[in-house]
Amino acid sequence: MYLPLGKKYDVAFSFLLNTDLNKLALGKHTIDGESIFALVNEYETKIEDSVVYEAHKKYVDLHYMVSGTEQIGFSSYSSNSKEVRSYSADEDYALYEAEGSLVQVKPEMFAIFFPTDLHMPGISEENGAVGKVKKVVVKIRV
Repeated sequence: MYLPLGKKYDVAFSFLLNTDLNKLALGKHTIDGESIFALVNEYETKIEDSVVYEAHKKYVDLHYMVSGTEQIGFSSYSSNSKEVRSYSADEDYALYEAEGSLVQVKPEMFAIFFPTDLHMPGISEENGAVGKVKKVVVKIRV
């Protein structure tokens, strides 16, 4: 379904499908130089009020949940989006306060966020239960 997005997406999904993600070490994993790479993280989710939206300009984010459950907030840039940290080209992100929606991401589910999207990962489950997650974020250069 996502192959029409281009070869880079085929490479990213092939990495996710053909790698034992449970055994993948934390940190950065090169897939295709700086064009496609994976960041593996483990962390405790947080309550929604303690996180803000982020956005990138150079990379698309493909979030794949290995274990645990989190909610991810998503929104689009709008006149109601308030930048709270200016864009850093070196780190490729800016932070925002915005109105949006939440989607629950469970193991073997993924979400894709393009540079036109604001996203807020790491939110605890609907009932407020904080939990540990392991997630792979594949960064795909625009």
